Amino acid sequence: MRRLLWILYYEAADMLSRSMLEIYNGKWRGKIPEQNGKSYRIAGTVQYPDETFTDAGQQKNRLLWSNLHKSFRTSGYAQIEHANLFQAWPFSDRDHIINESNADLFMRIFDCPELALTPNEEEMAANLIRLDYLHKKGGKLYPSVPIMTYECQSNIQQLLRGATSEIAFKYVEAVAEAGERILLPATRKDLIEEYAHFVMGANAFFSIGFLYYYGMNGAEPALEIPKDYSLSSNAICIYYRK
Repeated sequence: MRRLLWILYYEAADMLSRSMLEIYNGKWRGKIPEQNGKSYRIAGTVQYPDETFTDAGQQKNRLLWSNLHKSFRTSGYAQIEHANLFQAWPFSDRDHIINESNADLFMRIFDCPELALTPNEEEMAANLIRLDYLHKKGGKLYPSVPIMTYECQSNIQQLLRGATSEIAFKYVEAVAEAGERILLPATRKDLIEEYAHFVMGANAFFSIGFLYYYGMNGAEPALEIPKDYSLSSNAICIYYRK
C-alpha cells in the first residue's frame, strides 16, 4: 500500500484540484471565455534583466514536482502509456526507461511471466530488473509497477473525487481569497481567463507538492521510501488499451 500511495497521491491531488476549480469557476461563469479556445497551456517564470531573484529563506514544506506521460503502440496493445508521476528530484531521469525498443517486451512479460526470452531480451529484462521495473520470483518475471486499463484509472479517479469532495468545499474559498488578494491584482486584464482557468487550478488548488513532502518526510513516512532513488520505479504507472 505504501508503494501504491505514490500513484494515489497524484490522482487524489488531481481530483481535488478539478473539484475546487469547478466550484471556483462558478463565480466567473459568463464573465470570461470558457477556456478561450485553448486545448493546451504551458507555464513558466520570467526574470527581466533589471530584476534579481531573492530566496525568502524560510523553510518550504513542499517538493518540486512535475510529470511526463509517453505513449507507445505494441504488438498486443493499441496504446500503453508510461506515466512518470514524479518527474523531479530526488528521483533521477526515468522518462526514457520504457521506450520504443523495450515497450513490447515489457508488456509481453506482463501477459506471460514465464515468457521464454532471447539473449537480447534477457539483457533488456536484466536492465529493467536493475531499474526496479521488473522483479524475479519463482523463476518468473513480474512488473514492479502498477499496470491498469484507462477504465480502471477512471474508476480510481471517481472514487477519489468522492473522497475529496468535502475537502474541496471546505477550503476552496480560503484558497481563492488568497489568490485574489495576492495574484489577481498583478494579472493583466487580458489574462484573467488564464488566471481563473489555469493558474488557480494548476497552482493554487493543486496540492501535490505538499502531499509528497509530508508523505516522504513524516516521522513515519506514509510512502515507501526507496534505498536508492536512482534505482526506484516508485510513482511510475503504466496505463493500457487493447
